[in-house]
Amino acid sequence: MAKSDIIIHNACILTGDGRVHPKGFLHLKGSKIYAIGKSAPSKKPKGAVVIDAGGRYVMPGFINPHMHLYSSLARGISVGRMKNFGKILEGLWWKLDRALTLEDVYVSAAVGGLASIKSGVTTLIDHHASYGAISGSLGAISEALSDVGIRASTCFELSDRCGDGARDEA
Repeated sequence: MAKSDIIIHNACILTGDGRVHPKGFLHLKGSKIYAIGKSAPSKKPKGAVVIDAGGRYVMPGFINPHMHLYSSLARGISVGRMKNFGKILEGLWWKLDRALTLEDVYVSAAVGGLASIKSGVTTLIDHHASYGAISGSLGAISEALSDVGIRASTCFELSDRCGDGARDEA
């Protein structure tokens, strides 16, 4: 991707260090912030893309430090009332993670990544379990999140609930 200048103006700019520019601008060169301030420069770089934010907010992306991307496959599942957390793990989550294939892992990561982006999350940490598809699962997640354009750190949840062999593979 070629470096290009993007100028976003007429925006309420919230910075990560507490500064607020109610009618500010943001100048990007490629993927880097080049300038930020109260009023856009009068001289625009040749070929710059200029975006009028219409008073909308521009702010740093959110970080989700605890995500289970495979849970995006459980949305809308009716499991009935479960009396405690252990029953929820046994009745839903452990059944789901044993049934996952690498394709399921990829799709759940893509769906969860897109939902995260839609909510303003730009970085997440995924705590993953797929005892039906252990080897290659973190790679599938990484590929999906790279494809949708979100930063992430992944880890595999260790458990002996599926036996010592699965625990050691995880």
